[in-house]
Amino acid sequence: MRNRPDMEAMEPVDKLIETGRGKSAFELLHASGRLPSPRGAATRVIQLTRQDEVSIPELARAISGDPAFVGRVLKAANGLLNGVRRPVLSVAEALMVLGVPAVRALATGFALLSDHRKGRCQAFDYEQYWGSSVALALGMQAVVAHTRAAASDEAFSLGLLIRVGELALATVYPDQYAGLLEQHPTDSAVLLAAEKDAFAIHHGELGAEMLEHWGVPPIFSQVVRHADCPSLAGFEHGSRRGRLLESVTLARLFADFCLADDTRRIELLELMQRRGEALGILREEMLADASRMFGLWVEWMELLELEPRVSRSFPDVSLPEPTAVAAASVHPLSQSDRGRERLARAVAPDKPLVLVVDRESRRRRQVVELLQAEDCSVVESGDVGDALAFALELQPHMMVLGCADAGSEVLDLVASLRRTSAGRVMHLLLRVVERGDEALVSLLEAGGDDAVPMDAASRLLQARLRAGLREVRLQRELEHDRQELHGFAAQLAITNRRLQDMALTDPLTGFRNRRYAMDRLEQERAVADRSGRPLSCLAVDVDYLKEINDRFGHDAGDAALTHVAHTLRKALRVHDVICRIGGDEFLVICPGADLDAVLAGAERARRGVREAPLDFAGVITPLSVSIGAAEMRPDVPDSAALIKLADQGAYVSKQSGRNAIHAVQRA
Repeated sequence: MRNRPDMEAMEPVDKLIETGRGKSAFELLHASGRLPSPRGAATRVIQLTRQDEVSIPELARAISGDPAFVGRVLKAANGLLNGVRRPVLSVAEALMVLGVPAVRALATGFALLSDHRKGRCQAFDYEQYWGSSVALALGMQAVVAHTRAAASDEAFSLGLLIRVGELALATVYPDQYAGLLEQHPTDSAVLLAAEKDAFAIHHGELGAEMLEHWGVPPIFSQVVRHADCPSLAGFEHGSRRGRLLESVTLARLFADFCLADDTRRIELLELMQRRGEALGILREEMLADASRMFGLWVEWMELLELEPRVSRSFPDVSLPEPTAVAAASVHPLSQSDRGRERLARAVAPDKPLVLVVDRESRRRRQVVELLQAEDCSVVESGDVGDALAFALELQPHMMVLGCADAGSEVLDLVASLRRTSAGRVMHLLLRVVERGDEALVSLLEAGGDDAVPMDAASRLLQARLRAGLREVRLQRELEHDRQELHGFAAQLAITNRRLQDMALTDPLTGFRNRRYAMDRLEQERAVADRSGRPLSCLAVDVDYLKEINDRFGHDAGDAALTHVAHTLRKALRVHDVICRIGGDEFLVICPGADLDAVLAGAERARRGVREAPLDFAGVITPLSVSIGAAEMRPDVPDSAALIKLADQGAYVSKQSGRNAIHAVQRA
């Protein structure tokens, strides 16, 4: 049985850096071993592409071990050419067209497709997911030709992996994630919040962490992090990240267009043209791109044997005259996937899947009829020459291969299959015309689990089939138990992490509490001592909070604290650590800031609070803060002394009339 699971500096818009929850949650999930990850030839490709001086021939040899991946690489390379030159016919040439980073991402994406064509998450539409991912890849490829936010090959690869965080959650938590999808089928923002609450990380964060772990440049992982909430990304308008995120937004419309019904497609086409105009793309160009990429998408669906339940006809609209590039068709290089004979494909995810391969239909039917009483799904193929690629694509639990003899071609096929991750755990029952012991021994030594003569009695063949299925079912039971244990361990780890977060977090403001502040300040002091960089802190007291509580009640006091906390977060730097350490007291740890820099931040905070009065129950109440500032100097012995200096500054500010800032420089 195969093993089913189991760029620039980041600028997060929430408290991710401050709390570290996203990173820790990813580490816990990664340690569980259940996250989707590339296997087989893709693993070798990724290892090679991380080397500084990997050669094209070496990379081509690694890819050639997976025939299905070869066809996809050639298809992707020719899609990028858009017909402007002769078709690519070799793996080495395709690698030169695509480039190493794109090949790594394609290997990752297509390996995940092979391993996760279906899964246990009932509310997750796997066909729709992969159809959408390919459409996103093609959409990104078309859009970046206009926005220049990335190279075409990079954009294609990014589009293929944008939604990988959703696949990961569906894989690791199939039942829990199904419940979330059923509750929030269309609202991305609400779903993200629900994921964060349930798993301590949402699919955008998880996808970004996975891509970084696979070696994708940080600029692309940042875009993946914010793809579902672009308005919160905070990327500078016109910057490369901003243009890349805008490109993703337009590519998402194309993906929605591909998977929509005919009526909805007309509406989405208009939205794409309007959105394209905002990015400087002419309506005629957008329409031509959509038509061309939709045709490529249909070809990809056939090549990958995906069957989203939508029409494969482009809407009947007036298309502009095709240009030489747009009119050129991509030469279909690998048709073997399309030509496989499928006599039956009643595949049920809860049953063992058996692939029967034999050129003779009579012999195939004999095996299929024997399997009909064994409560399993059966797929037939008469193409023995393409059996390896078919088996790697379908990944059955058991394969029954009928061959004329135990010649080198069959032995190589069996050995090649055993070298893949899917093939290592697949039960192989080999039927051979020769009755001699040597032929059967050769097949078994090459990697077969069992071998039987072609003319063996039906009772013997059925007994061998039942023995193989018994082994498959035992393996499936063991895998199910292992996955359950992994699930319990991962859930326990997340629960422990959530409890730890609760112990270190102020529930009112969401900031960290005193306990965390003391530990974090000590850590930053140690870093400052080693690196020689400055370290400062601010003590911030909310003025007249007791009077607000006495006059309006504690609800008003809580609202005032929350309001001040929000204002502080906006006024201070992203990497300043804000903690609530008392009733009306906040401590701000400012790594890398000297006294002048921290005073500038304090002034922004003081002015921001003063200029944003509290509106509570229709009553406008002015707010202010008294701030003390201090910098770690040689005469400040420890962290406690630094906080004491900042507190003294806040006290002086209060005594001098409040709404003020005072710095204390000597202990």
